[in-house]
Amino acid sequence: MKNKEAPLKLPERILSCLRARTDSYFSGNELADELNVSRSAIWKAVEKLRADGYEIDAITNNGYRLLGEPDRLSVSAILAELPGPIRADYNVVVLESIDSTNDGLRRRAEEAAPEGTVLLAETQTRGRGRLNRSFYSPRQSGIYMSLLLRPTIDPRQSLLITTAAAVAVAEALETCCGGETKIKWVNDIFMNGKKVSGILTEASLNLESGRLDYAVLGVGINLTEPEGGWPDELKEIAGSALARKTGLQGLRSRIAGTFLARFRTYYDDLPAKAYLAAYRERSLLIGKRILTDDGRTQRPATALAIDDDFRLIVRYDDSAGNETAALSTGEVSIRLPSDESRTGTESPDNP
Repeated sequence: MKNKEAPLKLPERILSCLRARTDSYFSGNELADELNVSRSAIWKAVEKLRADGYEIDAITNNGYRLLGEPDRLSVSAILAELPGPIRADYNVVVLESIDSTNDGLRRRAEEAAPEGTVLLAETQTRGRGRLNRSFYSPRQSGIYMSLLLRPTIDPRQSLLITTAAAVAVAEALETCCGGETKIKWVNDIFMNGKKVSGILTEASLNLESGRLDYAVLGVGINLTEPEGGWPDELKEIAGSALARKTGLQGLRSRIAGTFLARFRTYYDDLPAKAYLAAYRERSLLIGKRILTDDGRTQRPATALAIDDDFRLIVRYDDSAGNETAALSTGEVSIRLPSDESRTGTESPDNP
């Protein structure tokens, strides 16, 4: 990615100021002096924020105060979460609806969209997870986003993209929502025993060079339970990062921006694997009995460790010689100690 300072636009700079002082008013003169612009420019920028759905009170001789943020994704709010040195690296686009953010971004990638293009949607009509599973994407209760990357890593290292994203999602949720996250190898985020986020990385390989033309990193996050609850097939599987459904204005944008900022710190030097310890610390599987599935056979095993290449080290239960293996792909589900069946921790549909 590029690495140059990109100043916030005036509406975003005003939004940052108003967020820092929500219990009192910011006078127009104060904002004009602090941001080195005219009072007229302040007024126009405030009107732009209001048009975007921000509730900003204005009282003569007192100034402006932020009363509420829109309950929808906002480009301005997302960019406001990004440090200046990386803001220019991202071109953020928010849509009301799309078939799939991954599919939409793949189309843009084929049209030479630059690395750092981010596509978010309020809802997806044909969202996809791994193995082309359906991805439930209700309005205003989740984050559905895809990020275009043009990495220089060896295709065999593509697992680093997914694992870096998993840690970045976990850290964003912990920062913005509180609570503890766990990572179910390789790409699912759990809170309170249920899956709240999934990651889908898809890539295009250049057959002549043997390098990646691009990768599309898709992230889905369940922030709150959707209106009407989860569909029957997801009730035992899907969870949400938060139980409450009120007072969340602007939170989805803050999580999206925080994720992009955290992911960038790891993406800049993926081979260094600076996030390996954080990934291991959040592992949901280590020490548990699991069921592995390589698409052909299923085998009971015990998860032993995550190695330095983010492979899952397992010991198979059905091996007389304590056979171990290092898994880099495949499905894994947790097994109850007293039951050979799968538990709800395997999520066939969502996110």
